[in-house]
Amino acid sequence: MRKKILIIVLMISFIGLSLPTVKGGSQVYYSGEAIYYKDKIIIGTVNTGNLEIFEFTDGKINKVADMLSKQSRFVDEIYFDLLFNIENDELFVYLAAGRHLYKYNISDFQNIKLDKQIKDNAWSWYLALDRSDDRLFTATSKRNKLMNYNMDYINEYEVENEYHKNINLNPSGDLIFNVKNDKVEIHSVKARTLLSEAPLVINQKTDKNLFFDDEHEEFYIVDDEKLKVFNYNGNEVRSWKHISTMGYDVVGLDSSNHVYFSDGFGVVKINKESLKPTDWVYTTDLKAKNGWAMGLKVVATKEGEKLIVFNNSSILVVNDDLEIIDYHKIEDQNEDFMEDIFLTTSYNVVDSGSSVTVFGKGYGAHEGIDITFLGKSFTSKADDKGRFEQTIKVPESDSIKTGIDVTGRYTQVTYSVSIEVK
Repeated sequence: MRKKILIIVLMISFIGLSLPTVKGGSQVYYSGEAIYYKDKIIIGTVNTGNLEIFEFTDGKINKVADMLSKQSRFVDEIYFDLLFNIENDELFVYLAAGRHLYKYNISDFQNIKLDKQIKDNAWSWYLALDRSDDRLFTATSKRNKLMNYNMDYINEYEVENEYHKNINLNPSGDLIFNVKNDKVEIHSVKARTLLSEAPLVINQKTDKNLFFDDEHEEFYIVDDEKLKVFNYNGNEVRSWKHISTMGYDVVGLDSSNHVYFSDGFGVVKINKESLKPTDWVYTTDLKAKNGWAMGLKVVATKEGEKLIVFNNSSILVVNDDLEIIDYHKIEDQNEDFMEDIFLTTSYNVVDSGSSVTVFGKGYGAHEGIDITFLGKSFTSKADDKGRFEQTIKVPESDSIKTGIDVTGRYTQVTYSVSIEVK
């Protein structure tokens, strides 16, 4: 990315780009998650405040879920971060939502189920998630907590940062790396002391992801001047100057000889050892206008590496030659689509063996709906506004005044409507 003519053109096009300034509930894509599960790439983000899940298969990216926080009906709660994890061949998503931490089973997108939730009663907000040494690491507003995947508490550490996503454990879990202001603090987990600091050039504070090479005790970070490689003692061992005044993310696979990094203008693929670029792509006008490459995720698939780019106005899926395969453009969010819960039927009095239509609203967008009527079970699905309409057969019964129960599968919202059977 050193071609001077292109630099001038891109610097001009940069004017007017809307960069994210508010975390949670924003109208840009700047970060997310990706995982390879049952021959499909699953992509997730909470940048809009909702959980959006996409499935990439057969060269196409499709949205398969869009859900609000379970508590959003009652309090102003949004999702701040997410983490995918495969456990016993099932796919789960962990969600940091302020006072609550949620775990959902998303193995079947038509049947998303709440597996567990915990609430912090000490007003310590769950804000960011990471994993290390097969454990869950949560950055909170007070302390950083280490948990198992059942969300049972193991330990906690006091490392402060207003950008909670910038606090990470290395893969082996013996060091905490804290990207704070113009340096990376390296803390010992066991001794709970600051071991060393690595200097950075920072023009604007933002989320900074690190790529760890535990085998060589090195980590990669892109600051606002260069891609840098430091050893675990905080000494810079090699670097490469990029064209931007901003640096965002670095990702790679342990099995690959290269990493990818983003600098807003695009993505660079660079050799780990020589730190020389082997490929690059500009993303400012790639498919969707107003692009700005920030968060990255890379996954290994049967067809090779796939890179997911959270590109401000869109999410891109590109191959390891940095050729775009498909993209999803951000949609306008309707802040009022979560309505008050409401349930009614086409008739208040029905005959045994006849049919009745159940109408409901106030459930989650695209949420699976379970209907129970006189011991019989029926299913439906809400639309993008959380509304549903389902015609069901009245079970054979003697005359009775009873109710129809309707439950949302992931919001766990349950409501009943009275009905008389003759």
